[in-house]
Amino acid sequence: MELAVILVTHNSAEPLDLCLGDIDEDLKPHVVIVDNASLDQTLVVAQRHGARVIANQQNIGFARAANAGARAADQRFLCFLNPDCLPSQELFLRGVQAMTANPCVSASPVLDEGTYGTLSGRQPGYTRLKLVGDMLRTNYGDNFLYRWLRARPDYHDRTWWWAHGACLFISRDLFLSLGGFDEQFFLYMEDVDLGRRLSAAGGEVVELDVRLRHLRGRSCRRVSAIRRLTLLNLGRVRYAAKYYGLTEALILGLIALPALPLRAALAR
Repeated sequence: MELAVILVTHNSAEPLDLCLGDIDEDLKPHVVIVDNASLDQTLVVAQRHGARVIANQQNIGFARAANAGARAADQRFLCFLNPDCLPSQELFLRGVQAMTANPCVSASPVLDEGTYGTLSGRQPGYTRLKLVGDMLRTNYGDNFLYRWLRARPDYHDRTWWWAHGACLFISRDLFLSLGGFDEQFFLYMEDVDLGRRLSAAGGEVVELDVRLRHLRGRSCRRVSAIRRLTLLNLGRVRYAAKYYGLTEALILGLIALPALPLRAALAR
């Protein structure tokens, strides 16, 4: 299929074993595991399944690790896949078909997240309102202000779209020509940023007519909820700084700031 599957791991042994177990043996030699200094059995699992391993001595973040995997891949097409996904052969076939038909696309499937429902792999672009709304929702839960913002017609920017990073297909040449993921994003929002740059370059994001089981939140079992929320907040702040300036980034940071000590206290 001329496809390389790239997985970035960090203490991901349990979900990785399930994920690689669902990949056909013919494709496993083209699986690239970029490991960010796991302390569990992640590397043992990867090697047992015959995947190629790039072992980092420290956690360099998703974007840098994914870019390293793309550079190391020797196939025409790439699939960035989270280790908490359970892929099918049909998924990979559909992804390759989409990229073969149009080499300027990025594609993502519908994510089946179990009790969380389903999530479209093709997401509308971010606006200032959407950044604020997402910051309110993830830090303070579903609240009146978030619902009011989301109901506004200008909440989404539907002039561009982004492919969800849990499973993202893109041709290697196109990915590298865009500069890969922006490495200022340690984790989160790098897929949004890539979609925005892809659209600006004349590319297109499509959704594959296939579902992917996503075991949401199980990529790394040793990262606390507070740590995940902090990284998500930082990703949004960095995105705001890049596209809207430091004032916008500061506003987002101030929105999130009171939530972190409150959640930490409640978690004790």
